[in-house]
Amino acid sequence: ALHHGAIDSHLQLAAEVGAPELVLRQGHLHLYRDTKALESDSAAWALRRDHGIHFERIDRAGIVELEPGIDEAYQVGIFLADHATVTNPHRYVTRIAQAFVERGGTIVRDSITALEPSSAGWTCMATSGRHEAAAVVLAAGAWSLEVLRTVGLHAPLETQRGYHVSFEVGRSPISRTVVLTDRKVFMAPMETGLRAGGTVEFGGLSREPDFSRADLLAGFAREALPGLGEAKYSVWMGHRPCMPDTLPRVGPVPERPGLWLAFGHGHLGLTDSANTGRLLAELMLGD
Repeated sequence: ALHHGAIDSHLQLAAEVGAPELVLRQGHLHLYRDTKALESDSAAWALRRDHGIHFERIDRAGIVELEPGIDEAYQVGIFLADHATVTNPHRYVTRIAQAFVERGGTIVRDSITALEPSSAGWTCMATSGRHEAAAVVLAAGAWSLEVLRTVGLHAPLETQRGYHVSFEVGRSPISRTVVLTDRKVFMAPMETGLRAGGTVEFGGLSREPDFSRADLLAGFAREALPGLGEAKYSVWMGHRPCMPDTLPRVGPVPERPGLWLAFGHGHLGLTDSANTGRLLAELMLGD
């Protein structure tokens, strides 16, 4: 239910904030080395079909027609034509923030250390002072648990650390998101080149990144896209806020009036962000 209409929500939001070009609806292509590898994923594709997700199986010729730069090691593919990609998440979020300010909103950058109930609603204790609010939405991703604990609550939240590689190429060698199923690597065309992401690492919030994982991703991307050659790349590690049942915590906290939650979206934080914001706004405004 939370995923439903996510792409349309992003198309609408991107247009509303003046950046419609950032949502690219070119589909997603999942690649397999052979038919046997695809058959091993049959249960997952059947589950998608049962939930109304449309896709088609394509052969090597179909892969080349969509993405001519893909290495010949990949002979079979699944194409999801209606899927989309955000080609610059940072610029997208920045533009949303700018639109918020342009419409009268105020952004305060601070580190919140605790929440305390107050006569007006809530007091946000911060490193630079106190912030008063009638209502508070806790949407701090993998850091949400640290704040939640200050009001005597707990959630089984853990960060699944993921690594990214951004290749410095003038033009992306692919025109849509491509998934290397054998490597569990997601490659996406970016405004700034090509991004490859993947892996799951349990290391908490403070452990130093192990960028050898990112180097592995870079190697897998080069194998699948020989045209990358020796293109330079930068690396990054991010925290996916994950729950054991994969379900985010979105909505009011009954025993804490005025406190709302919006965290735990796991690997689909960007996907579900627009719908989460809309649904929370409707709930908070009583619609």
